[in-house]
Amino acid sequence: MKIVLATPLYPPDVAVSATYAKELFVRLAGAHPEHTFTIVTYTALPETIQRVRIVSVNKELPLPLRLLACTATLLKETRGADLLIIHNGASMELPGGIASLFSRIRVAFQITDTSAHEHAQRSKVFGMIERFVSKRAQQIRIQLPTQRPEILPLQASPETELSAYEESWKRHVLDLDSIIFHG
Repeated sequence: MKIVLATPLYPPDVAVSATYAKELFVRLAGAHPEHTFTIVTYTALPETIQRVRIVSVNKELPLPLRLLACTATLLKETRGADLLIIHNGASMELPGGIASLFSRIRVAFQITDTSAHEHAQRSKVFGMIERFVSKRAQQIRIQLPTQRPEILPLQASPETELSAYEESWKRHVLDLDSIIFHG
């Protein structure tokens, strides 16, 4: 099975949605070595993940060219793929939605950036783009696992919070497994 993730943010970006994208594919690739994983992002120097191919789209291009380049990249990467996971943000929603129309691929849409989602709720154009992708998606997910607790020097390790973090990720990956591999 080939799975493609379209995400506008990816480490070294530090937003919650960026770190989530990396952690998600670290865990999926580790749990499913028999599958192929690709990430399409705008990050110039993306952090690597073992067994995951990362394709960067130049975010320095003017907006129309950047969207066109991203759409072309997604069309290429989704050829022969089984699932396209699109993280919200109009810069990835529009290319992902268009690519899914032509590749006829299953789509899962994840709301990982709450501020982009709230902006789409207030804006006609961004709202229309988000609704377009939502209609293309077979699954829409809003719930994310808990954030990793901060480990501070000279303080006791937050063992309870770390356990809760790991448990929330286990549940999250099991939930996504049911969508990705069974549905």
